[in-house]
Amino acid sequence: MLRSGIFRSAGVIYAARSAYQVRTAISSTRVGAMDQICVFGATPRELQQSKEHLKQAGPLTTGGSGSKTTSASDRPSTCTLTFYHDAEDSSDVDSRNITCGSFVPPRYFSTLETSTLGRTLFTAATAASTQAVIQDNISKLPNGVLFVADKQLVGKGRGGNTWESPAGCLMFSTAYRLEISGQRLPFVQYLVTLAVVQAVQAQAYKLLEQYFKLAPPETGISKSVSRRSPLNIKIKWPNDIYAGRLKLGGILCHSSFRNGQFNVIMGVGVNVSNRTPTTCIEELIEKKISELVGEEQEEGAVKNNYSENSRISMEALLAEVMTRLEPMLHQLAVDGFKPFESDYYEAWLHSGQRVSLEEPVEGGIGGDGKQVKTVGVTVRGLSPHGYLMAEDDAGDVYELHPDGNSFDFFKGLVRKKINPNSSGGGY
Repeated sequence: MLRSGIFRSAGVIYAARSAYQVRTAISSTRVGAMDQICVFGATPRELQQSKEHLKQAGPLTTGGSGSKTTSASDRPSTCTLTFYHDAEDSSDVDSRNITCGSFVPPRYFSTLETSTLGRTLFTAATAASTQAVIQDNISKLPNGVLFVADKQLVGKGRGGNTWESPAGCLMFSTAYRLEISGQRLPFVQYLVTLAVVQAVQAQAYKLLEQYFKLAPPETGISKSVSRRSPLNIKIKWPNDIYAGRLKLGGILCHSSFRNGQFNVIMGVGVNVSNRTPTTCIEELIEKKISELVGEEQEEGAVKNNYSENSRISMEALLAEVMTRLEPMLHQLAVDGFKPFESDYYEAWLHSGQRVSLEEPVEGGIGGDGKQVKTVGVTVRGLSPHGYLMAEDDAGDVYELHPDGNSFDFFKGLVRKKINPNSSGGGY
């Protein structure tokens, strides 16, 4: 099974004052940092179906089995749901709803092309953890539900690490029921990462095209730009996205098995406009524009031409991720990871990478006090179990996986030697 993990989750959200509102006060009990969730549907019919499903399922709670409780105020509490039917784009500043946040559902739904994934949308201005809400209520939620929030107070990462989300991040959690073998399940996180990278690249290419159509002719694209990868962003195994040596985003997944299906909760966090503490998509696009127009162009001129209309849309980016991810998950369940290997290896950092692997032996003391020797290995790809597959100079093959909560590519790897006669197993 996929390792338990909790992920970043929060985005940005909107609700129209003029929208037809059906308010269902499932409970008025306050939920600490978050007591309100706004619910939207891709169509009025789907919204009504979600409303009926949620009313029948019963109250949603936070702070339950998926969350740590430390005080009376952190004990499980009940959420209040408000259902919205948006007849028009609620993007005007005056129509923002303080409960639902700044995300604009009509903009998101206008480019979404899925049958299930992301078609029920939860939004909130503030959430303790969107992941916790989905994890604690997975059996009550419509399939494909997506939850984003402007601010996340107790976001969760690998190993139970918590953090508060900065403004400018697109962070979300989504849940999907998938009939898939346990051996293929670990590859879900790799497809989520790949879908995010591909969506970022596609949106960046559109903005670069738009910029150079609007810019003066002398600043037109004089160099070729790859449609598939205009930005230098790569996947760092197992679940991070990097721009050079700076982290741009991360993915973590959690799963449970029920009624012959896996409930997979996928969490994503990606820096869209927050330039600190590392970098963001908008900064990478601006740097690419500077590179393309040449050093003779002043930085200020680049920024002036890079208008607000050319900024990354969180709604369009999220819709593209969902649209790409849904068919990928279906194909993974049927055909395995093989159809995606070429695209994945093209997008990751590690093909042919040399790694220093610490192997227990008699004699020699490692930094942790254990007896070890260092073995140089070359990364060859992913093993059938979803771990890194590496080969030493003698031709022996190893499976490599993270040691503890963090993964240092040059230290802290746990080695598992592949048995050639073994049929394999899983997580």
